[in-house]
Amino acid sequence: MQSIDSLRELNSKLVAEIAELRKENAKLKQIIEENTERDVRVEELEQKNTELEARLAILEQGEKVQQCDDTPVSDITDNTLNSNDTHEKSNTSNSDIYQDSVIPIYPTETISFASQSDLRRLDEKEENEFLDSMYKEQRNLKRQ
Repeated sequence: MQSIDSLRELNSKLVAEIAELRKENAKLKQIIEENTERDVRVEELEQKNTELEARLAILEQGEKVQQCDDTPVSDITDNTLNSNDTHEKSNTSNSDIYQDSVIPIYPTETISFASQSDLRRLDEKEENEFLDSMYKEQRNLKRQ
């Protein structure tokens, strides 16, 4: 009889230990799930960080190019608009002969600025392609 009692006591201890292990197992599963979610979030933030760094580099490059220009974009636009307004006013107030002889004058800054803008876009496109390829390579290396 004593062996049956000792076996029952041992059984109850084992049942209690199993219950504790199950609780601990559930906690560990929850921690693993939280870690997985955190890892996904970290990867998203790293990707966003890389994109923002690329954007910042592009903006800084654009700022340097713009600082090199003597005339700000707003001044060029204002000068162009004012020039066109002046020609329109003079055209309406003068004779038809004068109107035929007036040739619209476009500032050379506007034309060269458009060319610079196209060049910047091309440079930005090439830089973006390069940064994208570097990012993909880094991502592939992390996965391996």
